Amino acid sequence: MSCSVATMSGRRLQFGVAVLDGRLYVVGGRDGLKTLNTVECYNPHSKAWSVMPPMSTHRHGLGVAVLEGPMYAVGGHDGWSYLSTVERWDPQARQWSFVASMATPRSTVGVAVLNSKLYAVGGRDGSSCLRSVECFDPHTNRWSGCAPMAKRRGGVGVATWHGFLYAIGGHDAPASSLASRLSDCVERLVSLSLSVCLSVCLSVCLSVCLCLSVRTDVYIYIYVYVYVYVYIYIYIYIYMYVISFGN
Repeated sequence: MSCSVATMSGRRLQFGVAVLDGRLYVVGGRDGLKTLNTVECYNPHSKAWSVMPPMSTHRHGLGVAVLEGPMYAVGGHDGWSYLSTVERWDPQARQWSFVASMATPRSTVGVAVLNSKLYAVGGRDGSSCLRSVECFDPHTNRWSGCAPMAKRRGGVGVATWHGFLYAIGGHDAPASSLASRLSDCVERLVSLSLSVCLSVCLSVCLSVCLCLSVRTDVYIYIYVYVYVYVYIYIYIYIYMYVISFGN
């Protein structure tokens, strides 16, 4: 059974929504005429909405998520262009600030948090829907590329569960395009970076070769090192890019 609560100060669609400190935040969107930078907050205890400081940029089709306290507004469209910029809301200072921009502009992007990192999945860049994925580390203030999805997706739904990130549904071309097709496909990303793969390869190779070096000459040592390193790297690569993105 559903029940009505207090209404927002104005209508909006294509906005971002997140829960922060027990309150519901509605961020950006558009009201049918213009793109918004406004933010509203719902307090379930007082059952009332309050107007919060606005973002610096007007955004609709943005992604919103909470990571380690702050809330992030990712990408979107400002009414004129597709955005790669990202803003962060500090609930203590009660202000928005810019962090590092994504490598690719993204509107209707899916956003979620996994293992203390922020993921931006798919979306549209103005010319096509995207299959690329980017990951933000708040400690280094840097975005890095992740394994791409098998399918292009705009308007994709994204969620995390049991250590996996899931990309659900979406469409493969702008909704206005006659070629646009809705998707019922679900893909799963394992949160394993290329640097982690290399570290695993290096550790295993060193362990094996140190054991062998006691009984073998230097040439065999080098051969085994390279062989094991390449074998493990290829195995992990296949796992990341093929198995982890199964339907």
